[in-house]
Amino acid sequence: MPEPLEPPEPRSPTVGATVTLLFDIGATPMTESVRIAALDGAAIVIERGEAAAESPLTVGTEVTLFYEGQGRLEGAALGVARASAGRCRLEPRETQPDSERRQFVRADVELRVRVAPHGGGAGRWHEGTVDLSASGFCLAADGPYDTGDLFDVRMRPIDDGPAESEAADDKPKKKRQKLPRDEVHAVARVARTVAPDGRPEFAFEFVELGSVAENRVMRLVFDARIRRLADLVEREP
Repeated sequence: MPEPLEPPEPRSPTVGATVTLLFDIGATPMTESVRIAALDGAAIVIERGEAAAESPLTVGTEVTLFYEGQGRLEGAALGVARASAGRCRLEPRETQPDSERRQFVRADVELRVRVAPHGGGAGRWHEGTVDLSASGFCLAADGPYDTGDLFDVRMRPIDDGPAESEAADDKPKKKRQKLPRDEVHAVARVARTVAPDGRPEFAFEFVELGSVAENRVMRLVFDARIRRLADLVEREP
């Protein structure tokens, strides 16, 4: 008689589970593993232990909680509603409808990004540091990308290998190519343009980002934040 299948992992964190918090203290990115002590509707009570004394979380601090669910990285944007000795109560941040993604943490990620007119047309690859979050990204490029216009976006980590040439990328393909593990496909709108150092920077907001793509974005941000924190720790005297 076959053994019963194991139940899938829950999509929500469970009491007793260890999860990861990402937050900022000043300009310093912080990460911390904590245990979930209780669930109260959408609120989560966490136990921080000794870390509470070393890096106290104050009421109002914005955090992103990451945990594994059904084999994928899940994220929740929360704020500290109450803080006591060793414990914090985290509650969903107050957001406007459909704007929860804007509350997630950001990170500078080394990416190749292809931007093409939505629905078809020649695209351009850009390479460099991208300010990325689950709400969108900021790209330093020559453009031209006009505020309000929609674009089809592909992005992948630089270490996934070189991007195809623009000409080859836009030709019809007879065989479906296997995408890199972390490649993200999305539709984004240009929200604004700034030029702090003379070169334009375009802020794109995601308007179509599927659950798989959002998961990949969250993983890219998570990994970049962890790497940056490790670099800061190594530089400490």
